Amino acid sequence: MSNRCQDCNKFVSLEMGDPEIDSSEVNDNVIQGTVRLVKQCSECGQEMESAYPEFEIDIQEHVPEGKEEGEHDMQEDCEWSIESEEAEQSERGEGFGRYMKTFYGADLTFNVICSCGFEAVVTGLAEEQASSFDEC
Repeated sequence: MSNRCQDCNKFVSLEMGDPEIDSSEVNDNVIQGTVRLVKQCSECGQEMESAYPEFEIDIQEHVPEGKEEGEHDMQEDCEWSIESEEAEQSERGEGFGRYMKTFYGADLTFNVICSCGFEAVVTGLAEEQASSFDEC
């Protein structure tokens, strides 16, 4: 893949754009969806490469269970819905030197509410290896 921008007509470096939650839904106490990640031209902002990593976040792993104050009494008939969602850019490396792999992604935050009125904040991660991005 070359980093030649069609708009600038020159070779450019790439920078990550802001991640966007492409889709999200709650099924059986699990938030599922995809995130749109974009590498863009550092000169003009033209989208050059993109990826759509999927994510699954189990709500029950993030919600304290029990009968104490601030804890949720998880019942089989609880239905969760997403009140708001947010994605922030993340980046990490794995390995060292020549063989280092770079992963770009999104730190995800969901404010969810149960049908019984209990509210919780659920976090997760969606990421893709840099070499797996497709040209736009």
